[in-house]
Amino acid sequence: MQKPSILTARELIAGQREIEAPFRVRVRLAEGDLDLICNQILRLLPGKRVVALAQLDNEQVVAKMFIGTRGLRDYAREKQGVAALVRAGVSTPDILADGDVSGGGKILVFRYLSNSMSLLDLWAEPLTEEKRIELVRQVMLSLGKMHAAGVMQRDIHLDNFLYASAELYIIDGGAVTQQRFRSTVGETQAIKNLALFFAQLLPGYDYMVKSVLPVYEHVRGYKEASDRVQRLKNHISAKRRLRKKKYLKKIFRECSQIVHRSGGRYFMVCERKHWSSELEQVLTDPDAAMSRGRSLKNGNSATLVEIDVDGRLLVVKRYNIKNFIHGIKRLFRSSRARRSWYNSHLMEFLGIPGARPVALLEKRWGPFCFTAYFVTESVQGLDAREYFEKNDPLDEDLQRMAVIVMALKAHRIAHGDLKDTNFLMSDRGPVLIDLDSMREYRSENLFEKASIKDRRRFLQNWLDRPELVDRLQGFFTRMENIPTRADNQLK
Repeated sequence: MQKPSILTARELIAGQREIEAPFRVRVRLAEGDLDLICNQILRLLPGKRVVALAQLDNEQVVAKMFIGTRGLRDYAREKQGVAALVRAGVSTPDILADGDVSGGGKILVFRYLSNSMSLLDLWAEPLTEEKRIELVRQVMLSLGKMHAAGVMQRDIHLDNFLYASAELYIIDGGAVTQQRFRSTVGETQAIKNLALFFAQLLPGYDYMVKSVLPVYEHVRGYKEASDRVQRLKNHISAKRRLRKKKYLKKIFRECSQIVHRSGGRYFMVCERKHWSSELEQVLTDPDAAMSRGRSLKNGNSATLVEIDVDGRLLVVKRYNIKNFIHGIKRLFRSSRARRSWYNSHLMEFLGIPGARPVALLEKRWGPFCFTAYFVTESVQGLDAREYFEKNDPLDEDLQRMAVIVMALKAHRIAHGDLKDTNFLMSDRGPVLIDLDSMREYRSENLFEKASIKDRRRFLQNWLDRPELVDRLQGFFTRMENIPTRADNQLK
């Protein structure tokens, strides 16, 4: 069997996102020079850092390679951060070796935690409420130890917390800092850092704050303060707004999540996890791909076709220009496909079930858009109208639809067209589609009018079945005064 090719630091920089595993790197460690075999890329920051699952002396390890102009600085920060975590008494994977990468880079080799799971992945599991609270208590314990030692993780993400053998590990030492002039982290700064963690969770989990904060307070030796929970919640809301703004801004540009291509005649963005040569061909000539697919809708304003790409079913929605006057009006407005792309990511961010976005394509002439396409994963299931004609309406189905409507309201969002055919009853529950008219509101008055209109349109779907309307109204009434619970019930 042919050995994987050897890549130098310069080649890793030049490879950008095109680096493919397996590959080897020649490294100089304290015990001598050797070839490290990298079998799987875990994280890739083009021209800056490569994190890989590797083999060192027949042992599986995690290799973190620092390359580029800031490689030496990032390497030093990582080492200092890991040392700070160890001094704080929190668990973090051991550094097994460190040295140089051939061609001008640095490397740190970490112990691999077998059967580990990030909090991000673990949180997506169907866990009990008690298990979730216990997980967050463990996070509070670790953050409390860090803050008490003057150590802070400034870039908190759920995937920077790993669970292995029932123990919590904190990783990414590069974002860990040690206070320079104080032995501990002050309360105001600590609350902001805790808020950064909670902002990663859906608002429906904010109720946990009151039950888990005492764990943190105990570690820090804080006396109970009546306003501390509310101060933390205020900072959580602020951090969440900032996080949402940053997240929705990057979906229109090249980043680790998004592939971006554009020119004078087109604009395209695509979820990187879906990007392939076959999907690229579809986006090069979407009309040809649609002609070979299964027609779902052929209307004046939009055409929907289901196609097979790489063995996955996708839905391509083409927004049509109905006539010359309609075309002139559309020239000066954001395309409906662009709004659908934005709104579908907003739904994902908020945890509200919608068709998962795959790609956006606009055919353009300079700043003017003529035809636009929005691609999503196909949702298998009947629409609510057909589903309830064929099945007895279960309380669970009706409640989950009502929860979606209430979750939109909780976030000051109006869908604009809550007809029954825009709810697909899938194996993951009701899914809301047709998002090009969806809108967030800043004005309370304008939102209230739009929300009432949404609710009225939703209930009109079943005017011929008053018993359904009564049951739905009952769910709305029970949830009316606790809107944040709507997010939690979506899990």
